Amino acid sequence: MTATVHTSEPRPAVTDEVRYETEAIANILGALDAEFAGRVPAGTVEDTVAAVHERFRDANVREFAPLMVLRRAHAKLAAIAR
Repeated sequence: MTATVHTSEPRPAVTDEVRYETEAIANILGALDAEFAGRVPAGTVEDTVAAVHERFRDANVREFAPLMVLRRAHAKLAAIAR
């Protein structure tokens, strides 16, 4: 078991996690935008991804947030595109 050390300095790993999540969400937005281009109204993909991502803002475990955003946003967009 590893002891937790409390310091006033930010942990670099947190910055890396935030960067990873930001890049992952940008990639998801690009992929869904390409998939649903012309099938949903303009701005719908970005609005949907942002709304779904916001639901995970306070999640304790962030590792799977991008995957959950992708799945839920895709399902919502597919329903709109029908």
